[in-house]
Amino acid sequence: MKDHIANAMVYNLYRLILIENEILFPSLRKLEMSVINAFNKPKNIVEKCQRFMTTLADEDAKELIESYENWTTYKFPDPNNFQFIANNCMSPLEWY
Repeated sequence: MKDHIANAMVYNLYRLILIENEILFPSLRKLEMSVINAFNKPKNIVEKCQRFMTTLADEDAKELIESYENWTTYKFPDPNNFQFIANNCMSPLEWY
């Protein structure tokens, strides 16, 4: 189960990096290569992702997340404002 979570984390992280670079990737098979070729990315991000996928260690996951958070220009919402987060991340079908 932990490997599925790690896989999703790395996939979404790669997609976020490409979004900030305004890069569309041609296929899932070329996702990592697209990140490797991206000009603007966190330092050693691919190596950190590969290490995390191998070890599945919490420390590697934390390092990966902190690396992205320190690099990104995205302004994260206030975690104390749950209503804002819930309104933007929940499907309207979940409200019923």
